[in-house]
Amino acid sequence: MMSEEEQDVSMRIHTLLRKDPSQRTLRRVSTAHMDLPVVMMIDQVTVRGRLLDVSGGGCHIRAALPLESDKRLADAWKGRPVVAVLPTARQPLHCDAEIIALSREPEDATIDLRLRFHWLPTQTRQALLAWLGVLTWRNFRARYGEGTAPSSYSP
Repeated sequence: MMSEEEQDVSMRIHTLLRKDPSQRTLRRVSTAHMDLPVVMMIDQVTVRGRLLDVSGGGCHIRAALPLESDKRLADAWKGRPVVAVLPTARQPLHCDAEIIALSREPEDATIDLRLRFHWLPTQTRQALLAWLGVLTWRNFRARYGEGTAPSSYSP
């Protein structure tokens, strides 16, 4: 069994060896239509938002920023570590992440945050991947209806 440090090094090597940096190893699951709430802790500030999409490597969140002071603070958030609390079916999933991109319209009271998950412990990663499978199944059922999947498959 690999230690956490060995797993981290292995993951970094895997990332460096990819031929195309935009190549995804894990598929992104759209969740905007599901209205899933997310809580993030950024520098002792709790930010609530909605999950727009998620993958095994990160997520995209739209958060409300009602106060002008919060808007100025958000500009300094890029690159900051955060803890994203994802609403999985069994229990909330706490994922350490980093803000890699943010965007907002000046007249809008929301901000879009793109997070990259840091290395996740095995149990957390397995729970995240299982939840992604459930979300994928929900998307499939929403698009194609209840009776279109093979009878042997159930989430």
